[in-house]
Amino acid sequence: MFLLVLPLLATSIPAHASEPGCDSEPEVVASLRAITESTGSKKLSNVRRQTLAMLDNIKVHEMDWTEKFDCNDFAFAFDEECRRQGIDSWQMGIYANGFWRWSPSMGHALNVVQVHLPEDPKGKVRYAVVEPQDNTVVSTWLQRAGEAPDFPESKIPDLERAYPSFDLWNQEVTIRAEGHSPNAGEPAFTQDPRWMVIYEVITGHDPSDYDERSGPERMRDE
Repeated sequence: MFLLVLPLLATSIPAHASEPGCDSEPEVVASLRAITESTGSKKLSNVRRQTLAMLDNIKVHEMDWTEKFDCNDFAFAFDEECRRQGIDSWQMGIYANGFWRWSPSMGHALNVVQVHLPEDPKGKVRYAVVEPQDNTVVSTWLQRAGEAPDFPESKIPDLERAYPSFDLWNQEVTIRAEGHSPNAGEPAFTQDPRWMVIYEVITGHDPSDYDERSGPERMRDE
Protein backbone atom coordinates (compact mmCIF):
# COMPACT_ATOMS: atom_id res chain seq x y z
CA MET A 1 0.00 0.00 0.00
CA PHE A 2 2.82 2.37 0.93
CA LEU A 3 4.51 1.83 -2.44
CA LEU A 4 1.29 2.74 -4.23
CA VAL A 5 0.99 6.03 -2.32
CA LEU A 6 4.48 7.26 -3.25
CA PRO A 7 3.72 7.75 -7.00
CA LEU A 8 0.52 9.60 -6.07
CA LEU A 9 2.48 11.98 -3.83
CA ALA A 10 5.05 12.56 -6.56
CA THR A 11 2.35 13.62 -9.03
CA SER A 12 0.50 15.76 -6.49
CA ILE A 13 3.34 17.99 -5.28
CA PRO A 14 4.14 20.82 -7.73
CA ALA A 15 7.72 20.96 -9.00
CA HIS A 16 7.74 24.74 -8.96
CA ALA A 17 5.39 27.63 -8.47
CA SER A 18 3.43 28.51 -11.59
CA GLU A 19 1.60 31.68 -12.55
CA PRO A 20 -2.17 31.48 -12.38
CA GLY A 21 -4.44 34.25 -13.53
CA CYS A 22 -4.31 37.37 -11.36
CA ASP A 23 -8.05 37.85 -11.15
CA SER A 24 -8.44 38.98 -7.54
CA GLU A 25 -6.65 42.33 -7.62
CA PRO A 26 -9.59 44.57 -6.64
CA GLU A 27 -10.10 42.67 -3.39
CA VAL A 28 -6.36 42.40 -2.71
CA VAL A 29 -5.59 46.06 -3.22
CA ALA A 30 -8.69 47.27 -1.38
CA SER A 31 -7.26 46.02 1.91
CA LEU A 32 -3.55 46.32 1.11
CA ARG A 33 -2.98 49.94 2.15
CA ALA A 34 -4.61 49.48 5.56
CA ILE A 35 -2.56 46.33 6.17
CA THR A 36 0.81 47.78 5.20
CA GLU A 37 0.42 51.24 6.71
CA SER A 38 -0.52 49.82 10.10
CA THR A 39 2.41 47.39 10.25
CA GLY A 40 6.16 47.39 9.74
CA SER A 41 9.18 49.13 11.24
CA LYS A 42 9.97 52.82 11.55
CA LYS A 43 12.49 52.36 8.73
CA LEU A 44 9.77 50.98 6.47
CA SER A 45 7.58 53.99 7.30
CA ASN A 46 10.42 56.33 6.29
CA VAL A 47 10.91 54.42 3.05
CA ARG A 48 7.18 54.67 2.32
CA ARG A 49 7.21 58.45 2.68
CA GLN A 50 10.33 58.84 0.55
CA THR A 51 9.05 56.49 -2.14
CA LEU A 52 5.62 58.13 -2.36
CA ALA A 53 7.28 61.52 -2.84
CA MET A 54 9.53 60.07 -5.57
CA LEU A 55 6.55 58.48 -7.34
CA ASP A 56 4.38 61.59 -7.20
CA ASN A 57 4.19 61.83 -11.00
CA ILE A 58 3.60 58.10 -11.59
CA LYS A 59 -0.14 57.95 -12.31
CA VAL A 60 -0.56 54.31 -13.31
CA HIS A 61 -2.47 53.64 -10.08
CA GLU A 62 -5.28 55.87 -11.34
CA MET A 63 -6.24 53.13 -13.80
CA ASP A 64 -8.97 50.68 -12.75
CA TRP A 65 -8.20 46.97 -12.73
CA THR A 66 -10.00 45.01 -15.45
CA GLU A 67 -9.36 41.72 -17.23
CA LYS A 68 -7.88 43.78 -20.08
CA PHE A 69 -5.66 45.83 -17.76
CA ASP A 70 -4.57 43.51 -14.96
CA CYS A 71 -1.61 43.23 -12.62
CA ASN A 72 0.93 42.53 -15.39
CA ASP A 73 -0.16 45.67 -17.26
CA PHE A 74 0.06 47.76 -14.08
CA ALA A 75 3.62 46.53 -13.43
CA PHE A 76 4.63 46.98 -17.07
CA ALA A 77 3.24 50.54 -17.32
CA PHE A 78 4.69 51.50 -13.92
CA ASP A 79 8.13 50.28 -15.00
CA GLU A 80 8.00 52.16 -18.31
CA GLU A 81 6.89 55.39 -16.60
CA CYS A 82 9.65 55.14 -14.01
CA ARG A 83 12.28 54.74 -16.71
CA ARG A 84 11.03 57.87 -18.48
CA GLN A 85 11.29 59.83 -15.25
CA GLY A 86 14.78 58.65 -14.33
CA ILE A 87 13.69 56.24 -11.59
CA ASP A 88 15.48 52.90 -11.42
CA SER A 89 12.73 50.30 -11.67
CA TRP A 90 12.19 46.57 -12.15
CA GLN A 91 9.21 44.22 -12.25
CA MET A 92 8.60 41.58 -9.60
CA GLY A 93 6.48 38.46 -9.86
CA ILE A 94 5.31 36.52 -6.81
CA TYR A 95 3.85 33.04 -7.24
CA ALA A 96 2.75 30.38 -4.77
CA ASN A 97 1.11 26.96 -4.86
CA GLY A 98 -0.40 24.80 -2.16
CA PHE A 99 1.09 21.41 -1.24
CA TRP A 100 -1.25 19.48 -3.57
CA ARG A 101 -1.88 20.15 -7.23
CA TRP A 102 -5.55 20.85 -6.47
CA SER A 103 -4.63 23.32 -3.69
CA PRO A 104 -5.14 27.09 -4.11
CA SER A 105 -2.48 29.03 -6.00
CA MET A 106 -1.74 32.68 -6.63
CA GLY A 107 0.27 34.95 -8.89
CA HIS A 108 0.77 38.70 -8.78
CA ALA A 109 2.92 41.36 -10.46
CA LEU A 110 4.62 44.15 -8.51
CA ASN A 111 7.50 46.56 -8.98
CA VAL A 112 10.84 47.27 -7.35
CA VAL A 113 12.39 50.75 -7.27
CA GLN A 114 15.68 52.05 -5.94
CA VAL A 115 15.28 54.50 -3.06
CA HIS A 116 17.88 56.78 -1.51
CA LEU A 117 17.78 57.51 2.23
CA PRO A 118 20.42 59.86 3.71
CA GLU A 119 21.05 57.53 6.65
CA ASP A 120 21.73 54.42 4.56
CA PRO A 121 25.35 53.16 4.83
CA LYS A 122 27.86 53.83 2.05
CA GLY A 123 28.38 50.99 -0.39
CA LYS A 124 24.77 49.84 0.01
CA VAL A 125 21.67 50.49 -2.11
CA ARG A 126 18.08 50.37 -0.92
CA TYR A 127 15.21 48.85 -2.83
CA ALA A 128 11.49 49.09 -2.19
CA VAL A 129 8.72 46.75 -3.35
CA VAL A 130 5.79 48.80 -4.67
CA GLU A 131 2.22 47.74 -5.41
CA PRO A 132 1.65 49.65 -8.69
CA GLN A 133 -2.11 49.63 -8.31
CA ASP A 134 -1.96 52.15 -5.47
CA ASN A 135 1.77 52.97 -5.00
CA THR A 136 1.84 51.27 -1.59
CA VAL A 137 5.33 50.24 -0.40
CA VAL A 138 5.15 46.62 0.71
CA SER A 139 8.77 45.91 1.70
CA THR A 140 12.31 47.31 1.61
CA TRP A 141 15.82 45.94 1.87
CA LEU A 142 19.49 46.92 1.60
CA GLN A 143 22.13 45.15 -0.44
CA ARG A 144 25.62 45.74 -1.80
CA ALA A 145 25.89 48.45 -4.46
CA GLY A 146 26.57 47.39 -8.04
CA GLU A 147 24.43 44.26 -7.93
CA ALA A 148 21.03 43.64 -9.50
CA PRO A 149 18.18 43.67 -6.95
CA ASP A 150 17.78 40.31 -5.25
CA PHE A 151 14.80 40.02 -2.91
CA PRO A 152 16.02 38.45 0.37
CA GLU A 153 14.24 35.45 1.80
CA SER A 154 14.13 37.16 5.19
CA LYS A 155 11.63 39.65 3.75
CA ILE A 156 9.12 37.01 2.65
CA PRO A 157 6.93 37.76 5.73
CA ASP A 158 6.38 41.28 4.34
CA LEU A 159 4.82 39.76 1.23
CA GLU A 160 2.77 37.30 3.27
CA ARG A 161 1.43 40.13 5.44
CA ALA A 162 0.46 42.26 2.43
CA TYR A 163 -0.84 39.34 0.35
CA PRO A 164 -2.25 36.63 2.64
CA SER A 165 -2.86 34.30 -0.32
CA PHE A 166 0.93 34.22 -0.87
CA ASP A 167 1.32 32.31 2.42
CA LEU A 168 1.34 28.90 0.75
CA TRP A 169 3.70 25.93 0.74
CA ASN A 170 5.64 26.63 -2.46
CA GLN A 171 6.71 30.27 -3.00
CA GLU A 172 8.70 31.91 -5.78
CA VAL A 173 9.84 35.50 -6.27
CA THR A 174 11.32 36.73 -9.55
CA ILE A 175 12.66 40.14 -10.59
CA ARG A 176 12.91 41.05 -14.27
CA ALA A 177 14.46 44.05 -15.97
CA GLU A 178 11.90 45.15 -18.55
CA GLY A 179 9.07 44.26 -20.90
CA HIS A 180 5.57 42.87 -20.43
CA SER A 181 5.12 39.58 -18.60
CA PRO A 182 2.07 37.92 -20.21
CA ASN A 183 -0.61 36.42 -17.98
CA ALA A 184 -1.72 33.20 -19.69
CA GLY A 185 -0.33 34.50 -22.99
CA GLU A 186 -2.38 37.69 -23.09
CA PRO A 187 -0.91 40.67 -25.01
CA ALA A 188 0.09 43.93 -23.37
CA PHE A 189 -2.53 46.69 -23.25
CA THR A 190 -0.38 48.64 -25.73
CA GLN A 191 -1.49 46.20 -28.43
CA ASP A 192 -5.02 47.63 -28.23
CA PRO A 193 -5.40 51.24 -29.53
CA ARG A 194 -8.54 51.73 -27.45
CA TRP A 195 -6.74 50.95 -24.22
CA MET A 196 -3.84 53.19 -25.18
CA VAL A 197 -6.30 56.10 -25.50
CA ILE A 198 -7.96 55.23 -22.17
CA TYR A 199 -4.56 55.04 -20.48
CA GLU A 200 -3.43 58.41 -21.84
CA VAL A 201 -6.70 60.12 -20.89
CA ILE A 202 -6.60 58.80 -17.31
CA THR A 203 -2.87 59.07 -16.54
CA GLY A 204 -1.89 61.95 -18.82
CA HIS A 205 1.00 59.86 -20.17
CA ASP A 206 1.39 58.70 -23.75
CA PRO A 207 2.15 54.93 -23.88
CA SER A 208 2.89 54.83 -27.62
CA ASP A 209 6.60 54.20 -27.06
CA TYR A 210 6.23 51.66 -24.23
CA ASP A 211 8.23 48.58 -25.20
CA GLU A 212 6.64 45.28 -24.14
CA ARG A 213 9.63 43.26 -25.38
CA SER A 214 12.29 41.93 -23.03
CA GLY A 215 15.71 40.36 -23.11
CA PRO A 216 17.74 39.97 -26.36
CA GLU A 217 14.80 41.02 -28.58
CA ARG A 218 14.67 44.42 -26.90
CA MET A 219 18.43 44.89 -26.68
CA ARG A 220 18.92 44.46 -30.46
CA ASP A 221 17.20 47.81 -31.10
CA GLU A 222 18.85 49.74 -28.25
